[in-house]
Amino acid sequence: MDRPPYWPPPPGWQAKVDREAAERAATERANEEKLRIMREESPPEGIYTVTLTSIRNATGDPAEEWLPDLLLNLAQNPALDLPDGQVIFDRAAHIGPQTLATGVSEEYAIRLKKTLEWAGATVKITEAPALGEGSA
Repeated sequence: MDRPPYWPPPPGWQAKVDREAAERAATERANEEKLRIMREESPPEGIYTVTLTSIRNATGDPAEEWLPDLLLNLAQNPALDLPDGQVIFDRAAHIGPQTLATGVSEEYAIRLKKTLEWAGATVKITEAPALGEGSA
């Protein structure tokens, strides 16, 4: 039996394979942590509203595969009174903007926006007017 032309493997081959596997595992752990936070974190109270305005067309970016999972986990968060994640996704894609969180802190709103935009969504944050503003 003849050996393949690349035998023996080049020096450092196993180290490269191990490094790539470790990087994939770290990415998977980070993504799983994002899902857990969406599912379990109770958002701090504030004056901001986070609205999912649209779903971008698929560009082939692997992060975009996470958007439905992120929305499903966000919908499971008992602190946010949301319908099923697939309903949110479908409504945002076909009907119009969907409110995801109201009365949350600026920090939470920005973090949620960044996470959803990473996964292929377009998100808008609005600030509720302070008491006494707009009334004259």
